[in-house]
Amino acid sequence: VSETNIDLDEAVLAVSVARSAGDIPVLASMTFQGADKDYRTFMGNTPEQAAGRLLQAGADVVGVNCGFGGADALAVVKRMRSAHPGALLMAKPNAGLPVVRDGQELYLTGPDDFVREGLALRGSGVIVLGGCCGTTPAHLAALARAIRG
Repeated sequence: VSETNIDLDEAVLAVSVARSAGDIPVLASMTFQGADKDYRTFMGNTPEQAAGRLLQAGADVVGVNCGFGGADALAVVKRMRSAHPGALLMAKPNAGLPVVRDGQELYLTGPDDFVREGLALRGSGVIVLGGCCGTTPAHLAALARAIRG
Protein backbone atom coordinates (compact mmCIF):
# COMPACT_ATOMS: atom_id res chain seq x y z
CA VAL A 1 0.00 0.00 0.00
CA SER A 2 1.29 3.41 -0.99
CA GLU A 3 -0.88 6.11 0.51
CA THR A 4 -1.08 9.80 1.35
CA ASN A 5 0.76 10.58 -1.86
CA ILE A 6 0.78 14.22 -2.95
CA ASP A 7 3.09 13.86 -5.94
CA LEU A 8 1.71 11.66 -8.70
CA ASP A 9 5.14 10.97 -10.22
CA GLU A 10 6.37 9.63 -6.86
CA ALA A 11 3.22 7.54 -6.45
CA VAL A 12 3.65 6.06 -9.92
CA LEU A 13 7.25 5.18 -9.06
CA ALA A 14 6.14 3.52 -5.80
CA VAL A 15 3.53 1.47 -7.67
CA SER A 16 6.06 0.44 -10.32
CA VAL A 17 8.56 -0.68 -7.68
CA ALA A 18 5.89 -2.60 -5.77
CA ARG A 19 4.67 -4.23 -8.97
CA SER A 20 8.23 -5.34 -9.79
CA ALA A 21 8.43 -7.13 -6.41
CA GLY A 22 6.23 -9.90 -7.70
CA ASP A 23 2.63 -10.98 -7.80
CA ILE A 24 1.34 -8.98 -4.84
CA PRO A 25 -1.69 -6.72 -4.47
CA VAL A 26 -0.72 -3.10 -5.06
CA LEU A 27 -2.93 -0.37 -3.61
CA ALA A 28 -2.24 3.33 -4.09
CA SER A 29 -4.06 6.40 -2.88
CA MET A 30 -3.55 10.08 -3.30
CA THR A 31 -4.35 13.03 -1.07
CA PHE A 32 -6.38 15.79 -2.66
CA GLN A 33 -7.23 19.32 -1.65
CA GLY A 34 -10.88 20.20 -1.01
CA ALA A 35 -13.62 21.37 -3.34
CA ASP A 36 -12.31 24.94 -3.26
CA LYS A 37 -9.22 23.59 -5.04
CA ASP A 38 -11.30 21.42 -7.42
CA TYR A 39 -10.06 18.24 -5.71
CA ARG A 40 -6.56 18.43 -7.13
CA THR A 41 -3.42 17.06 -5.56
CA PHE A 42 -0.98 19.58 -4.15
CA MET A 43 0.91 19.18 -7.44
CA GLY A 44 -2.23 19.99 -9.46
CA ASN A 45 -3.37 16.55 -10.65
CA THR A 46 -7.06 15.69 -10.95
CA PRO A 47 -8.61 12.50 -9.54
CA GLU A 48 -9.09 11.28 -13.12
CA GLN A 49 -5.41 11.78 -13.97
CA ALA A 50 -4.23 10.22 -10.72
CA ALA A 51 -6.35 7.10 -11.09
CA GLY A 52 -5.37 6.67 -14.73
CA ARG A 53 -1.65 6.95 -14.19
CA LEU A 54 -1.68 4.71 -11.10
CA LEU A 55 -3.67 2.04 -12.92
CA GLN A 56 -1.35 2.29 -15.92
CA ALA A 57 1.64 1.84 -13.58
CA GLY A 58 0.13 -1.40 -12.31
CA ALA A 59 -1.95 -0.53 -9.24
CA ASP A 60 -4.71 -3.04 -8.54
CA VAL A 61 -6.69 -0.61 -6.38
CA VAL A 62 -6.59 3.20 -6.48
CA GLY A 63 -8.22 5.89 -4.40
CA VAL A 64 -8.08 8.68 -1.89
CA ASN A 65 -6.99 9.03 1.69
CA CYS A 66 -6.39 11.76 4.23
CA GLY A 67 -7.00 15.41 3.39
CA PHE A 68 -10.64 15.72 4.44
CA GLY A 69 -13.75 13.79 5.39
CA GLY A 70 -15.97 11.25 3.72
CA ALA A 71 -18.17 13.63 1.74
CA ASP A 72 -15.18 15.04 -0.12
CA ALA A 73 -13.67 11.58 -0.54
CA LEU A 74 -16.96 10.54 -2.15
CA ALA A 75 -16.66 13.37 -4.69
CA VAL A 76 -13.14 12.21 -5.57
CA VAL A 77 -13.98 8.52 -5.98
CA LYS A 78 -17.02 9.38 -8.10
CA ARG A 79 -14.74 11.25 -10.48
CA MET A 80 -12.31 8.32 -10.53
CA ARG A 81 -15.18 5.90 -11.17
CA SER A 82 -16.57 8.05 -13.99
CA ALA A 83 -13.21 8.20 -15.77
CA HIS A 84 -12.22 4.59 -15.04
CA PRO A 85 -15.41 2.54 -14.68
CA GLY A 86 -13.68 -0.80 -14.11
CA ALA A 87 -11.23 0.44 -11.48
CA LEU A 88 -11.18 -1.04 -7.99
CA LEU A 89 -11.41 1.88 -5.56
CA MET A 90 -10.35 2.59 -2.00
CA ALA A 91 -11.11 5.43 0.41
CA LYS A 92 -9.63 6.21 3.80
CA PRO A 93 -10.93 9.66 4.75
CA ASN A 94 -10.14 11.66 7.85
CA ALA A 95 -12.70 12.11 10.58
CA GLY A 96 -13.39 15.50 9.03
CA LEU A 97 -11.04 18.44 9.02
CA PRO A 98 -9.29 19.21 12.28
CA VAL A 99 -9.98 22.28 14.38
CA VAL A 100 -7.70 23.68 17.05
CA ARG A 101 -9.22 24.34 20.47
CA ASP A 102 -7.13 25.33 23.45
CA GLY A 103 -4.01 24.32 21.56
CA GLN A 104 -5.35 20.83 20.81
CA GLU A 105 -6.13 19.47 17.38
CA LEU A 106 -9.60 17.92 17.35
CA TYR A 107 -11.52 15.97 14.72
CA LEU A 108 -15.24 16.54 15.10
CA THR A 109 -16.66 13.74 12.93
CA GLY A 110 -17.86 11.09 15.34
CA PRO A 111 -18.40 7.41 14.61
CA ASP A 112 -22.05 7.82 13.55
CA ASP A 113 -21.26 10.42 10.89
CA PHE A 114 -18.19 8.46 9.83
CA VAL A 115 -20.40 5.39 9.30
CA ARG A 116 -22.91 7.38 7.25
CA GLU A 117 -20.10 8.69 5.03
CA GLY A 118 -18.46 5.26 4.84
CA LEU A 119 -21.68 3.60 3.70
CA ALA A 120 -22.06 6.24 0.99
CA LEU A 121 -18.51 5.45 -0.16
CA ARG A 122 -19.28 1.75 -0.18
CA GLY A 123 -22.45 2.43 -2.16
CA SER A 124 -20.38 4.24 -4.77
CA GLY A 125 -18.35 1.08 -5.39
CA VAL A 126 -15.44 1.54 -2.98
CA ILE A 127 -14.16 -1.92 -2.01
CA VAL A 128 -11.44 -0.93 0.48
CA LEU A 129 -12.63 1.35 3.28
CA GLY A 130 -10.71 2.68 6.22
CA GLY A 131 -9.85 5.83 8.06
CA CYS A 132 -7.00 8.26 8.32
CA CYS A 133 -6.34 11.22 10.59
CA GLY A 134 -8.69 11.56 13.53
CA THR A 135 -10.29 8.16 13.15
CA THR A 136 -10.22 5.92 16.17
CA PRO A 137 -10.88 2.24 16.80
CA ALA A 138 -14.46 3.30 17.62
CA HIS A 139 -14.89 4.84 14.15
CA LEU A 140 -13.59 1.73 12.38
CA ALA A 141 -15.50 -0.73 14.59
CA ALA A 142 -18.75 1.15 13.96
CA LEU A 143 -18.10 1.12 10.22
CA ALA A 144 -17.32 -2.60 10.24
CA ARG A 145 -20.53 -3.33 12.19
CA ALA A 146 -22.59 -1.28 9.74
CA ILE A 147 -21.09 -3.02 6.72
CA ARG A 148 -21.72 -6.44 8.21
CA GLY A 149 -25.34 -5.40 8.72
